[in-house]
Amino acid sequence: MTSCGGCSREKKDDPAKLDESVSEIRNTDPSITDFTFDLDKDGIPVKRVIAPARDRNKCFIVISKVHPEHLNVYEVQGKDTLLLASYPACVAKNRGQKQVRGDNKTPESYPGPPFSITQIQDASDWHHDFGDGRGSIPAYGHWFMRLAVPGHSGIGIHGSTNNRESLKVGRGSEGCIRLLDEDIIHLHDNYAFVGMKVIILPEDHGPLSFEKEALRKLPREESPRLETPANKPTLPPDSVATKDSKQKPSFLERLKKKEKETEPTPPVEPEVIKTWPDSVRVKKHRLRLGPDPDEFGIFKDDKGVALCPEEGEVLPCIGEEGDYFKVLFKGHELYINKEKSILQLINIKNHE
Repeated sequence: MTSCGGCSREKKDDPAKLDESVSEIRNTDPSITDFTFDLDKDGIPVKRVIAPARDRNKCFIVISKVHPEHLNVYEVQGKDTLLLASYPACVAKNRGQKQVRGDNKTPESYPGPPFSITQIQDASDWHHDFGDGRGSIPAYGHWFMRLAVPGHSGIGIHGSTNNRESLKVGRGSEGCIRLLDEDIIHLHDNYAFVGMKVIILPEDHGPLSFEKEALRKLPREESPRLETPANKPTLPPDSVATKDSKQKPSFLERLKKKEKETEPTPPVEPEVIKTWPDSVRVKKHRLRLGPDPDEFGIFKDDKGVALCPEEGEVLPCIGEEGDYFKVLFKGHELYINKEKSILQLINIKNHE
């Protein structure tokens, strides 16, 4: 006879030293929370399997208590953390951090060190009486992955025999994390191992920083999908939803908005307001061949003939720069001192 009070059994968890080296869990963005699954013909969420593990010992689990509740498997590959699989999950009936046995709450590891799997046990013949009139019935699927949770025993990840419908709402256990029976087998056969780290996030936290990066790297067909009437998950019974409630932006909408906010803003060209005259009369000229005050000389055309505007000559004005008006003379851009109307050649620009 086994019992599950968050699924407890007579044998207590062996105390395990929890690894505090998962530094990525220190940075989370609670503003992004949407995560959806396809539904089968019965409305049950369907897992997403993306890739096999290269090295099972480098895999770890993140469990989200945000609806739709889910268990994600990640693998550290070099400098990257990649999402390998995502399973729909069912957590405890009540919200918040587990305090005492029987409070029907799922324990949370964040922001402390992650929990870890201490045992993987064949639970195919385990029974439990939920007190709902069904008596003692099979309840754990094929595998029970026992977690080392400081202060609590009997918490684990297991199947959902006779409780498959609870995966629709994501709430219903007494503290453990339920997966579909076929999913607990898939997790066992492909990713899980004794010593595997398990991070359980509170309800008020969205994906962790490395999770968002992993989601961005998924192929388009594996990316989180926008909710539609066909695949929109059922809300948990204690959720508040009214006709007047505003629909939250989807995961992709929030992600695109966040990326757009970080994009550099292109420089805005200042509006040019014309403040110069249409033409300028030259009183006298003093030619300058370069920006150095000592660079004086004769301004010549391509044939070597000296070019000089006559005193009193009127030249078209095309702009201004500092103390100078820009004028055109023989197809070249010249500068005239605004105060003295002295023509100066600074940077020759051919306008022909």
